[in-house]
Amino acid sequence: MSKPNIITTPSGDRMVLIPFEEYERLIEAAEDAADARDVDEIKRRLATGEEELIPAEIVDRIIDGENKLRVWREHRGMSAKELAETVSRRHTSRNSRPASEREPSRRQEDRRCTPRRYRRYRLAVRRGEAEWPVAN
Repeated sequence: MSKPNIITTPSGDRMVLIPFEEYERLIEAAEDAADARDVDEIKRRLATGEEELIPAEIVDRIIDGENKLRVWREHRGMSAKELAETVSRRHTSRNSRPASEREPSRRQEDRRCTPRRYRRYRLAVRRGEAEWPVAN
């Protein structure tokens, strides 16, 4: 480490000039200290139960597109019914009836409404051949 040069500006501020390599070393040391503090904080939070580690296989399943709720529920060792009881909801299965007997979901209905169909429907409304649906 070389000796720093101290200068005083006309306004009375004191400034230190150091070689660039020394500046880079100081910046790196400050970043390392901040990283060490972050690691200590994470370790503390893990020890107190504020944070937990998630196994890589769980993360991989979610990244691969599996249902997040199902993956997390299975990770916790819960059945769908147990999860429903935990969150005070009634357990229902969407697939309890064949698809042909179920009403389409709002999302399925929205997917069916293509721009072409919408234009045709709008034109039919203008002609008086159809009416806009009224939400209840």
